[in-house]
Amino acid sequence: MTNVLLLEPDRISAKCIAEELEKLSFEVYKASGAETAIAQADKQKPDLVICELSLPGHSGSEFIYEFRTYSDWNDIPLIIYSSIKATEKVVKSKDWKLLNISEVIYKPDFSLNKLVKLAENLTQK
Repeated sequence: MTNVLLLEPDRISAKCIAEELEKLSFEVYKASGAETAIAQADKQKPDLVICELSLPGHSGSEFIYEFRTYSDWNDIPLIIYSSIKATEKVVKSKDWKLLNISEVIYKPDFSLNKLVKLAENLTQK
């Protein structure tokens, strides 16, 4: 079974995304904040991370930097989805390229089907 760490502070959004992924036999572990997400990652060893950048406390970017500092987690696919308009430009910057971001989805263009398809594609072995 493929483990997915879903970092989403909105419970309704997290529930909807998790339900769709679970229909495809993904095991989804939800976290609403960066500290909880790091603890979940330590415990569950995700095969994929889906991260909203707008988080309470730590920002999603802080989570990503911390997550990627673990050397054995550098190759885990990571999808960012966010309502922050500059996200895609920031992710394409030199510093962010080092963080190995798999895909960025801008929320106004967000489609649950697209997210699920990306999850499938990124976790196929």
